[in-house]
Amino acid sequence: MARRPFDPYFKSLLEYRTKDFIRLPFPNVKLEVISAKLDKELIVFKTRLADQVLHVRTTGESLLHFEYVSGYDPEAAHTVFLNAALLENKYHLEVTSVLFLLRPPRRGTEAGCYEVHLGGELTNFFKCRVVKLWEWREAILSGRRSLLVFVPLLTAISPKVDKALLARQRELLAMVKNEKLRATLLYYTIAFAKKHFSEKFLLNFFKETIEMIDPIEQVPFFGEKFREKRLEGQREGEKKGEKKGEKKGTTITLQKNIVEVVASRFGNNGHRNGANGKFARMVNAIDEPRKLEAIFRRALTANSLETVVAMLEKAQSSAKLKAAKAQPLNH
Repeated sequence: MARRPFDPYFKSLLEYRTKDFIRLPFPNVKLEVISAKLDKELIVFKTRLADQVLHVRTTGESLLHFEYVSGYDPEAAHTVFLNAALLENKYHLEVTSVLFLLRPPRRGTEAGCYEVHLGGELTNFFKCRVVKLWEWREAILSGRRSLLVFVPLLTAISPKVDKALLARQRELLAMVKNEKLRATLLYYTIAFAKKHFSEKFLLNFFKETIEMIDPIEQVPFFGEKFREKRLEGQREGEKKGEKKGEKKGTTITLQKNIVEVVASRFGNNGHRNGANGKFARMVNAIDEPRKLEAIFRRALTANSLETVVAMLEKAQSSAKLKAAKAQPLNH
């Protein structure tokens, strides 16, 4: 079988949105999925499982068998043939096999065909249904709603992967109305794109999309991964310290929370001195999490904006804060 750099992400996405994948090869077939756990019982060569096996019902009962490969070679068709034969032998049901391809095969290669020759004569022939995912690229990029679940695959099926493609993925993800689905697709988008970009860059690039999801850490799939990265970032920050001029993790969160709490509690006065005012500059000049935590707790109970400002002045820790103090505070 050809090298599969996106396994297990593809298999995971396939299991998560099985019905959407079924509609690609069979858009007009109505079927009921009876069970999606058969592939856990089928072990091939004692080393790997079939990618996905479904027990389905249409006019009768049968099995729907999925395999996927990134770069195609004839071995893929042989694997599909072998798995299909073992499935039919084990369950005594007809098997429909589908091969998902991320990239075009070599010229002259007919994808999904397994042939046996004797003395130069074709003696046996097996062909499965093939879904050429790269052919769906333009339809996915167009923003067709029924295909938004395949947005994560764009970096795997596009001939050119750059920031412009990531920007389009960000736009498409914003079109997903369901918050949990958007978060999960964002996780897969980052997972596939990690072949081309660092995870640190990707988390920063999709920061706005992440912030659209509330609460992000409670969302299945993506939330757990995001929480792990946040905690990892906090631990690294505590060990190495933050570089001059760069605010990360807990510090940025606390600064933002202080400004938002003050804006919420003190109304227009807080807003005028919020994100773009002197108050925000004073808060952002403090880069010590312990001091920010104390100020945040005080901001939750303070009777006036002046009380919080006084605490900020007392906690001054940088030349930036002193420069901010030199400007008048507008009430």
